[in-house]
Amino acid sequence: MTPSIVGPRTVLAACLILLLPTIAFGQERRGGPGRDMDAVMMELTEKLELTEEQAGEIRELLEEQRRESRQLMEEARASGQGRAGMAGMREKMVEIREATRDAVKRILTAEQAERYEAIQAEQRERRSRGPGGP
Repeated sequence: MTPSIVGPRTVLAACLILLLPTIAFGQERRGGPGRDMDAVMMELTEKLELTEEQAGEIRELLEEQRRESRQLMEEARASGQGRAGMAGMREKMVEIREATRDAVKRILTAEQAERYEAIQAEQRERRSRGPGGP
């Protein structure tokens, strides 16, 4: 089997796909709350060309999202409601992610917001394929 050659755009797209779950989605698996916030912010700052002020505000939003997501997860686990509790938690997580995404976009310039939305769209597509997808 011969290895395939991957172009720079594919590599960049792959990097963005791996980055975004950490940014706005608070997932426990790869790139989730356990991922180093400094690494997330460094990549975001680079990809979106953030100012120091923007980066600081976005960091606060993402840290708050992580705190809220962790709290929801803990409450769902402790509720003893099994799948029903987890389903309700997932709905709230979606609301938190959307609110964070909207708040981040308000901090960005129009050009940055456009790039951010493109990155978010790629992430939503990736999540819709689920684990082990193409």
